[in-house]
Amino acid sequence: MRSCEVDFIGKIIAAVSHEFMNVLATIRESSGLMEDLLSVLGTGFPYKDKLTKSFAITRKQVSRGMEIGANLNAFAHNMDAPRANQDINALVHQISYLMGRFARLKQIELEVQPAESPLQVETDPFRLQLVIAKCIESCMKRTANGGVITLKCRKGDREVRLECRGEPLTDQTGAAPLLDSETADLKEILQMLGAELSCFTTGNRGGFEISIPYSGLR
Repeated sequence: MRSCEVDFIGKIIAAVSHEFMNVLATIRESSGLMEDLLSVLGTGFPYKDKLTKSFAITRKQVSRGMEIGANLNAFAHNMDAPRANQDINALVHQISYLMGRFARLKQIELEVQPAESPLQVETDPFRLQLVIAKCIESCMKRTANGGVITLKCRKGDREVRLECRGEPLTDQTGAAPLLDSETADLKEILQMLGAELSCFTTGNRGGFEISIPYSGLR
């Protein structure tokens, strides 16, 4: 995908997600005002309990919507520049959250095990998240329903290592073949990032390890 296309998509998503959060903020404020008015009414008001429960549900869903909007907005801003200093822990948490619906549809849990401290790398955040998302998708194809996909970050001597592991596997073929028809495109992106991707299978678990240099863009 060319840079101008990425810029356009990022700009639109950022703008729409921002407006989405503005709408939710208005709903939250209006709902809060109605709750305040409801609290003034005595216990004799016949619909007080129902309305109280309704406002509680609204408050919960608004909070959920704001979290979705914030993650989507941050994802969109990852397209602002092709080169930026980023914390791998934050990028992984963000893409894991956004991929959560796909995992839930397969009754698979997405679990993030961040590094103990922030790991800053100079990279293209959007394309790196694309690689991570493809690894998650591939693991979901081979992980049994009710299984777990774990994203684990750790520090290496010259690189950050990110493991994407699914268990239990539905078969013993593990992560291979690598992403099938998308392999060529993925290799091109990895080359741009200066990153490496390897597959592994150990018993009933398998997946990928991404090696990301601290400054490796080419």
